[in-house]
Amino acid sequence: MQYLDFLGLSYSANSNQAVGLFEQAIESYLQFKPDTMAKLNSLTDQEMVSPMAQILKGYLLKMGSDPRFTANIQKCLEWLNNAELNHREKLHLDAFKDWLNDDINTALDRFELILETYPTDIIALKAAHNLYFYQGDADSMHRSVARVLPAWEEHSWKGYVLGLYSFGLEESGHYERAETTGREAVTLNPNDLWAAHAVTHVCQMQSRWQDGQTWLNERFPDWTDTNNFVYHLHWHQALLHLSSGDSDAALEIYDQILTKPLQDDLYLDVCNAASMLWRLQMQGHDVTDRWRVLQQWQHRATDDELIFITLHYLMAPAVLNDKPAVKQALETIRTWGERSGRQASICKTIGLKTAEAIVELGQERTISGIKKLKQVEDHLYTIGGSHAQRQLFSDLIHHYSATS
Repeated sequence: MQYLDFLGLSYSANSNQAVGLFEQAIESYLQFKPDTMAKLNSLTDQEMVSPMAQILKGYLLKMGSDPRFTANIQKCLEWLNNAELNHREKLHLDAFKDWLNDDINTALDRFELILETYPTDIIALKAAHNLYFYQGDADSMHRSVARVLPAWEEHSWKGYVLGLYSFGLEESGHYERAETTGREAVTLNPNDLWAAHAVTHVCQMQSRWQDGQTWLNERFPDWTDTNNFVYHLHWHQALLHLSSGDSDAALEIYDQILTKPLQDDLYLDVCNAASMLWRLQMQGHDVTDRWRVLQQWQHRATDDELIFITLHYLMAPAVLNDKPAVKQALETIRTWGERSGRQASICKTIGLKTAEAIVELGQERTISGIKKLKQVEDHLYTIGGSHAQRQLFSDLIHHYSATS
């Protein structure tokens, strides 16, 4: 049976109830609520026919960039391969398979095809946004959203689309429009952390440290029921303090807040911690004991999902001179680079050299480390992440060039 949601999209389902429950799951997803996966599981674990719930569950697991999720991703894929799907759902399944095969450009083409035909498919829009982000294609991030914006004028979720648009604009350097759009999105939906995140980025990129701190301090009280992404906003607050010269305040945020979620073993929390520790170390703080805490996740330096993430897992072993962990990580990246696919290609051309530079700088072999980082500096955007996150690599070059 086919049922319509409030956006006019058709779903293969066995009841209107399944579609309504899926809409609730999407809203939790858009608001970074911690119950998103539980809501999807309630659909996929029961006898409700809901292919799009399986698709979104698979996407979220893939976005988790954790090899431990592979088995559950395969379960989603097997279920979908045996389900009766409508046209839109079939396109999603094809895009999902391309994504799993690291054929990112083909997956993006399929997501754009979905959006051309079904411009209010916010699942396709956010999936494309994520994939553009993790291959450093900022212009496509905002252009993809701009193409579908007219279709959202009368819908209550328009604010979330504006939040995506804001971040794409910011990463493309359109700061004034990004901030205006992001503030509008947050006014419409105070729980839109992505839009608030975009405005924070604008303040960071324009060196408006106090504006950024004020913006976040006004937002934090609203965010009492969110997932771990809120800690990334605290990371931004620490970065704003550090950029303004107050490294002690940044260190306090690290100790009091950024360490809290580490045991959840989610990649972004460790990326936040590792990049902040290296920045604090360059500011003269002795953070050796804190690096030792991060060493608990040294085995994740062999993850082969996104090179941006793997590089951050490598930082603690590099700084602590954990030779076995470093050797295994570099071998993983080297082997990864010999495979086919988008991330594999990035590993071969940029990732391995960057990883070697991290190891050499961590072990105070600064001249060769700086040389390697400079060789890839102009192409580091291809590893994904934001300008603010990748700024660490430029900071490493400048710091060690000045001290070597």
